[in-house]
Amino acid sequence: MRACICNLIAGRFGTSSRGDSEIFGFWLPPLDGGVCFVTMHAVNGDGLATTVTAALVAHAGTAPTARPPAPFANLENGCMFGSPDSPPDCGSVTVASQRTLFGSVFWDDGHPGSVTITDDCVGPLPDPSNAAFFSSSWLTSASPADTCTVTLRAVDLEGVATSIAAQYHVVAPGG
Repeated sequence: MRACICNLIAGRFGTSSRGDSEIFGFWLPPLDGGVCFVTMHAVNGDGLATTVTAALVAHAGTAPTARPPAPFANLENGCMFGSPDSPPDCGSVTVASQRTLFGSVFWDDGHPGSVTITDDCVGPLPDPSNAAFFSSSWLTSASPADTCTVTLRAVDLEGVATSIAAQYHVVAPGG
C-alpha cells in the first residue's frame, strides 16, 4: 500500500461544531485509498502544544453523490433569505446599525463542510462555530445609500454547495 498524509493534503475534513475545548467534524478519505496518517495538533492558552497521529487504512472507492445542503436564514426583522439571483429586499436600516442573521443548514445526505457568511458592504463575517444552527451579528456600513447583499454559502464535504441571500439598504439617521 502507498502512504499518504491525509491531514489537509488528501481527504477532506469538515467541522460540524467547535468550542473552546473541542472540535467535532467529519473526515472523508481520498478516493484512491491507501494508508493515511490523520494528524491533530492542539495548542492551549499557555502556548503548550501536542500532536496526535493515527494511521488508517482507506479502501479505494467512489464517493456517493450528495444532495445539496439546504440552508435557511433570516435577519432580525424576520426577513427570510432567498435566491442569490433575485434576493429579497429586507428594507432599510440606519448607518452603523447592528444586523443579526439567524440560520441553520440541513446537510441531508452530505457531511457538514463549511458555512460562510458575507455582507458585501462590510466583508466576510466570522465563520459560525456550529455548522447546523448559528447566528452572526455585525454593524452595517457607514455609507448611506449603500445597497448591501448578505450571502450565506454552505458547502458539504462532498463539494456540493448552496447559497442564499438577502439585500438591505443603508440610510442616514432620520432618512
